[in-house]
Amino acid sequence: MELSSIHGHHAPQKLGGNSDALMYAVPSTSSLGASFLFLAVFLQFIQILLFYFIPLEARYTLAGMTVFSLAICCILIKNYRYDVNLVFLSVALMFLCWIISKIFVNSEFKINFAMQQLSIPLWLLAAKSYTLQKYQSKIRIILYVILFFACFMMLTGDSYTVGGIERPANFIDIGGPHLSAYIALGIYIYLSSDRTDKKSNILHLLSIITLIYIIYTYQVRTIYLAIFAYFLITLIKKTSLSKSAISFAFFEIIVFSAAIALVVSVSTDLNQFSSGRTDVYIERLNQISQKSLVELFFGSGPGSDLIVSDQWWWDAKNSHNDFLTILYERGLVGVIGVILLFVGMAKGRSAETIAITSAVFIASAISNGLMSRPLAFFLFALALSLDSALQPSALPRASSAPARSEN
Repeated sequence: MELSSIHGHHAPQKLGGNSDALMYAVPSTSSLGASFLFLAVFLQFIQILLFYFIPLEARYTLAGMTVFSLAICCILIKNYRYDVNLVFLSVALMFLCWIISKIFVNSEFKINFAMQQLSIPLWLLAAKSYTLQKYQSKIRIILYVILFFACFMMLTGDSYTVGGIERPANFIDIGGPHLSAYIALGIYIYLSSDRTDKKSNILHLLSIITLIYIIYTYQVRTIYLAIFAYFLITLIKKTSLSKSAISFAFFEIIVFSAAIALVVSVSTDLNQFSSGRTDVYIERLNQISQKSLVELFFGSGPGSDLIVSDQWWWDAKNSHNDFLTILYERGLVGVIGVILLFVGMAKGRSAETIAITSAVFIASAISNGLMSRPLAFFLFALALSLDSALQPSALPRASSAPARSEN
């Protein structure tokens, strides 16, 4: 049974024109749903600005309010697109894994980790189901304020050295540069995708240059690979190549990354180069292989991957790989759910959709990327909402081509 029919809505209909121009139903333009989505954006903005100035409990409260706002958005969705159904299925599998692991593994259910993980598909559902055209100028102002705040914190804070690399002060998260760098990348991608902003605008141009500098100075190698994938896929898509050529290009990215890893492993200590990640990956896989069948298929619950290990004995840390963390906490079924999430995320007609999905996938495949960082992921979801194929203006006029029925 189609998920759209489960929720009491009609399946999306293809609209006229030739096969290359066929579009599915546009996102809901419900003003109430869009308002709740913008409220969630504003709450994220508050969390970023006040991260250092409010207690942890207040941050958890704001995060909970964000998830509640997103849940309301999803309840109010009127027209589900076929790719959004895949995201709904991903959410259903997530809940299934949590329930089974709680009942049969008796795992501790850590609500803060669960809310972090749940907010990722909710952001994707909301962003791909609503148009935010009337809020785009406000969102852009919010992002400019975040950028100004980031520059202020970096300039006034103390730099620090990690792994022999000097980095500027973080503007969010005392644990390391990653969240700051991912937020900078998300803002960059959103501003690059925003077609309503004039590219000749001085503020826009200065923002893009500043963001590139911030991304460079934090020196997070995962983000370098993510932005490389984003640029490459965008370039290929804009040259109007065939789908097979695009698939081959994506395959080349994976091969290219593997080749770099092979060269590095031969010429240097791979574990040292990866900041201890490779030994942790091996250790986690050994732990997973010793789990019961229930844990192997459904995991051991949200937050269970955050442990003290033989490799990282000084503090509790996760696998530092999104897919390994999901395998540990939600099992093989959870991994299938995340694959469905990425398939649903990639569905679109523009270069940006494929490019953004590629960047998020690369980050998750080689590190603890964006699958548990909702304060950064929401920016990538908002950029996806700008996909020209999801905007009402992208639809052919009703009078220009009749609706086409399907058998």
